[in-house]
Amino acid sequence: MAQLRKIAAIVGLEQYNTNLWKKIRKLLEKEAELTQWSDVDLEKQNPETAKAISEADCVFMSMINFQDQVRWFREQLQNASNRDKTVFIFESMPEAMALTKVGNYEVSEGKSGMPDAVKKVARMLVKGRDEDALYGYMKLMKIMRTILPLVPKKARDFKNWLLVYSYWMQPTPENIANMFRLILREYCGEQLDVGPIVDVPNMGLYHPDAPAYFKDVKSFKSWSRKHGRNFGKAQSVALLFFRKHLLQEKTYIDDTIRGFEKKGLNVFPAFVMGVEGHVLVRDWLVRENIDLLVNMMGFGLVGGPAGSTKPGTAAEARDDIMSRLDVPYIVAQPLLVQDFDSWHELGVSPMQITFTYSIPEMDGAVCPVILGALKDGKIETVPERIDRLAGLVKNWLRLRATANRDKKIAFVVYDYPPGLGKKASAALLDVPKSLLAILRRLDREGYNVGKLPETPEELLRAIDRATDYQYQQSKSAALKVGRDQYRALTTSRKRRG
Repeated sequence: MAQLRKIAAIVGLEQYNTNLWKKIRKLLEKEAELTQWSDVDLEKQNPETAKAISEADCVFMSMINFQDQVRWFREQLQNASNRDKTVFIFESMPEAMALTKVGNYEVSEGKSGMPDAVKKVARMLVKGRDEDALYGYMKLMKIMRTILPLVPKKARDFKNWLLVYSYWMQPTPENIANMFRLILREYCGEQLDVGPIVDVPNMGLYHPDAPAYFKDVKSFKSWSRKHGRNFGKAQSVALLFFRKHLLQEKTYIDDTIRGFEKKGLNVFPAFVMGVEGHVLVRDWLVRENIDLLVNMMGFGLVGGPAGSTKPGTAAEARDDIMSRLDVPYIVAQPLLVQDFDSWHELGVSPMQITFTYSIPEMDGAVCPVILGALKDGKIETVPERIDRLAGLVKNWLRLRATANRDKKIAFVVYDYPPGLGKKASAALLDVPKSLLAILRRLDREGYNVGKLPETPEELLRAIDRATDYQYQQSKSAALKVGRDQYRALTTSRKRRG
């Protein structure tokens, strides 16, 4: 029996996808020897990964964006025992993309982005919006697939590069297996049948009970009405999650939808590839007058993991879209690169914090909730965490439906060390003046703020008097607790402090 060709696949942030790669290996078991590695293997300079890269006939890589990882990977290519290998690299930093080698087609250093001509056409498809450039690129990729049969033979390698990427953009096990079959046929001389690409919408709506994905809001609402859910008569919540996760590891998505509906919430479960999250929010959800948005992807709303093609564009577009949406924005996601033991022993890793929670918080997201973590290479949710998220959502919705005059707001100002003139202070900032301006704004918007002082100085004196325990303890309305109750409310360490 002839020796099988070797393929090394290296994909970043893929620790949650063990089952997907098992299915792909099963589909290819008689056609190729496929090994799968992650960014962690590059980071740790895994000797087994080095051996796989060295011996591979084809290396496929995606989502690698750290210099040290790319530098080590380049060294393995340069020192490989099999130097005549095909290399496909997508969705990675320019230095990585420049290592692409597909026949005579190579990506030049510093030119891993869209060619200028392609950028112009992509902008035309999105009516010139800079923030939609990457979304336009995805639309253009789909259009270009229809004209691939017309590509001249001299551009065969570029055509294959584009076709491989098209398979990768529809990441089901069958599509990815056919992607590798295409590579084996075109660059390793293997006589294999390559199935066509099975398309999934780039963005749409989903429900675990529905027979298919919904390509627009109208069809989703029509299906929902037939199943007893009327979005016109109650508050609604939108969930925004990755299409890739929906296709490959959707258990946590189904669990969240079920958990929300169990609490009586109307849910718009929306999926995107990543770069068009803001498009779906702007063009679909703003029109539906949703009451709350949950980001289950992490990353920024505009551009997702890819960011934007022009500095400043993402922030401007985000501010405009979120102002028009004008609803609470929560971020919640399982840990995609940590298992339960790591989570419980070490907390959330810095990388996970950055892309899952910190970046969305810069967009205005609040109340981060971890929904679960990895177990045996799969995402597993914790029911208590989904209940916590659903409870937070219900409270935000209740608050949103409450008249301003009935809402209660507390302000906490700095006062440490107490009694040393630090009360309501901040370096180079006028806290009393700022606080008074906020209170006046709240008064104009219908909140019950009582009788406000005329000046910031009067407000500071009122705060000082209201928080002076020596003065307050002699008042009849002062809160007093007995010795036993005090001991029950405090720890011995706090009492000693």
